[in-house]
Amino acid sequence: MAPHGHPAWINGSAGIVVVPPGAGVTAVLAFTVRVGRIAAIDIVADPDRLRGLDPTAFTRDVDR
Repeated sequence: MAPHGHPAWINGSAGIVVVPPGAGVTAVLAFTVRVGRIAAIDIVADPDRLRGLDPTAFTRDVDR
């Protein structure tokens, strides 16, 4: 899945959204950062929960 991961804002924090070519969102990873280090990673890969998500909604203004 790594080649299809893109930086994203997930609930206001750094994360990754996985969108393979020709598919919808297949995974969302949200990072909890403490003292400049990743302290936790929450992963959602349940197709039922991800169905219908707009992949572009995660990537707006990612370079801020």
